[in-house]
Amino acid sequence: MSHHNLPGKQSLLADWFSAAGVESNREVIEVAHTHGITPVPWSEAQIAAWLGETPGRPGLPNLTVAVQMIATLRFIARRNGKLLFNREDFIDHANLFLASPACSFYGGTLTDDQVWDILGRDDDQPPSFPVWSFELRRRVYPRPPDKLFGRTDAQRALVSCLESSPAVALVGVGGEGKTALGWYGAVQAVTEQLCYDMAWFTDKRYLIDLHGKRVDIPGTPSDQAFFEEMLRGLAVRFRWSDVMGAVGDNLINKCADRLRVGRYLVVVDNLETVEASATVARQLVEMVVPHGLKAGLASRVLFTSRQQVGQYGCTDLLISGLSVEASTAYLHHLVAGWRPDHPLSAGQATALAHATKGNPQLLLIAARRWAQRLDHAVIDETITALSSGRDDVLGMLFDPLIEALSAEAPVFARLIAQACVNRMEVSGHELADLYRAAGLAGKFDHLTNELIDHCVLSPLNGGRYTMHPLVRAYLVGGGEG
Repeated sequence: MSHHNLPGKQSLLADWFSAAGVESNREVIEVAHTHGITPVPWSEAQIAAWLGETPGRPGLPNLTVAVQMIATLRFIARRNGKLLFNREDFIDHANLFLASPACSFYGGTLTDDQVWDILGRDDDQPPSFPVWSFELRRRVYPRPPDKLFGRTDAQRALVSCLESSPAVALVGVGGEGKTALGWYGAVQAVTEQLCYDMAWFTDKRYLIDLHGKRVDIPGTPSDQAFFEEMLRGLAVRFRWSDVMGAVGDNLINKCADRLRVGRYLVVVDNLETVEASATVARQLVEMVVPHGLKAGLASRVLFTSRQQVGQYGCTDLLISGLSVEASTAYLHHLVAGWRPDHPLSAGQATALAHATKGNPQLLLIAARRWAQRLDHAVIDETITALSSGRDDVLGMLFDPLIEALSAEAPVFARLIAQACVNRMEVSGHELADLYRAAGLAGKFDHLTNELIDHCVLSPLNGGRYTMHPLVRAYLVGGGEG
């Protein structure tokens, strides 16, 4: 089992309840009955007996009840954002549960029918990902959702770019779903045999969980070791046995030779956090471009990044938030999984879609807040906090953006954000006036291009510029980096 804080073979049923976030025995009874897991509701006395709260042998009495309990705890864990019985580790968790004192019988292992009976109960069908991708999916942070909303055109565009370019960068501000889209596009590229196989690497140091809290990712390579570890990972993933013992330039050259004569897909998620990311990007792009051959025969590189990397020889594919229609569908899907008895109204979902600008990360957290509190005020609070830039999650999403800028760029960015309060665009002349009024020492063109490269500014036709509304709200709200 990959998460050491989860129950194991010595854990009691109460431990499993705690890991799922169970608040009361009554909650277990109601969830099991509401979702049709138990045709006849369990009683308080049964739960108490299984927990060992009453005289007699504790633990679940048979496999049928155990399977029902696993399905119930899976619902509760998902509602609470817990990792228990998640898809990737479901079999491991379930078999540990059956072998633990949570069961008073010898549990054995689940059959395939029992597994899919549990996983299919909540209209959350088995993932459409091919079997070969499951091991790779464990390395993706955050894990890509089982269903992607509103990205059909973007996914098609990504695969098309991979067909025509040796290197593509998915670019967007924090929380826009670059990782999820990158995963789906990469899997499609391999499934459709654009590439033979793929490898996934990330330099993410933390992610934002369902509650809007920062969660550090263990085991991420150090900055200095990332590139070398990535090349060694390629050798292991693609079974290049003659490459595994190579070091230094020899390792780079051997990997480049393999990539230039093969059709592999190398994905680097969160490129902007890699130390010397420009050097890494350029070198990796050079390694996949074949010498004297058509680019169509070569391997491919896919980056996800919060800043544009086209200058390194990539095709930048910029993505923004989901449409209102896709956002509302995603919100309803999330809430249905956590609290099917308390759906969002159409008006609430639409209001959140507008407030979040369709940012998938913020949509996820907004839906979670509703599922936790079930109070109409939480919708209004979220909308107000996002529109004013005072939401804590905005800081977590966009602090890294400010940290990545040069010293004067944030000053320029905040002036532009203030100018964009009433209208979401400025002209080139207004931009120059703001620059002069601030008395900045850095060159105007350099600062402007830096903000464009980091997705703070977006050029429009006619010499005008616009600012991402969530970035503007964050800057106006006092984001300090």
